[in-house]
Amino acid sequence: MRFRDPESYIERFSELLSRAVKDRVDTDRVAISMSGGLDSTSLAAIAREQGKDVHGFAIVYDSLIPDEERHYSTLAADHIGIPVTHLSADRYSLFDAQMPGEMDQPEPFLISALTGQFNDLLRLSAKFSPVMLTGYDGDAFMNVPLPSRLRGVKKAIKSLIPRKRAATEGRPYSWLDEAFVKRTDLVERCERPSINQASPLNPIWTALFEGYDRSSTKLNLEVRHPFMDVRLVEFLSSIPVRPWRINKHILRLSMNDKLPNAVLNRLKTPLASDPALQLVRRGSVRCLDSFEVSPQLRTFVNLHRRRSVADEETSDGLWANLRIFALNYWLANSQHSVRRTSQTQVTTVAATKTSSA
Repeated sequence: MRFRDPESYIERFSELLSRAVKDRVDTDRVAISMSGGLDSTSLAAIAREQGKDVHGFAIVYDSLIPDEERHYSTLAADHIGIPVTHLSADRYSLFDAQMPGEMDQPEPFLISALTGQFNDLLRLSAKFSPVMLTGYDGDAFMNVPLPSRLRGVKKAIKSLIPRKRAATEGRPYSWLDEAFVKRTDLVERCERPSINQASPLNPIWTALFEGYDRSSTKLNLEVRHPFMDVRLVEFLSSIPVRPWRINKHILRLSMNDKLPNAVLNRLKTPLASDPALQLVRRGSVRCLDSFEVSPQLRTFVNLHRRRSVADEETSDGLWANLRIFALNYWLANSQHSVRRTSQTQVTTVAATKTSSA
């Protein structure tokens, strides 16, 4: 899709993004999961323009790791004219459930080690409004990586550099049970590319959005994602990559004067450090190593090969290791919870039928 002038691209994009927000906010007030980045603050500004009572909620770190989200989210909130509540994540430990059963879930996708702060943010949002917006996944459609030619050059250069095969290469998952790996043909499956490089679609979206669903959060809160609007996605997928989808160029122009320059010009900024790794280094994690093992866990994991969580020195190694605890928790707790729920539903249905008869 090509327009005759640049203004038409911006106008059409702004129209679609505004409609995506409006169609997802059917209440007078709306909560925004708002960092100090461009995506979520843009949604807050648009919702405010539409006359909604908007409140931002942001997870920040004040001491655990270097973090500027408090600064930038405050700048954005002041500019838009909305309040923002900052949830300090420094006080949470790994797998820090604040309420009984909040880590229970129907399927064994990875339970977040940062579940405490995540669920508390949702609870704060639910107290303000039954609807919350997130900025997922503006990066997929508007933050296109280096052009393929440059990626090819980088790949060629890397191939010229001798690569020592470390003794620990592949180690993060070396604790998988060998029979399980062989039975599922896991090595070959892991070597297949999981994401089609020609497509922005990300396979993690399913688990991400299911984690926000009310059946998972157990809250009266609808979490919605305007950047995933089909109309917006189709438009972004059909316009020239340059310059519109490089470094969110089209969003920055669309939000000119609606956000402070510091936020408008801020580049994509990942966390300066992995908070989970810092928590391991600063606190006791013995409970993550000495947990009661579900008998089913040994079907998938050779516990003799597992390193202590406290011994992990890299983020990849740590998050791989934490999967063992998460899977064990699901095997020991969530399945039983699901069975109890199903049995309760069956009993209720049977009692209703008997009463009706």
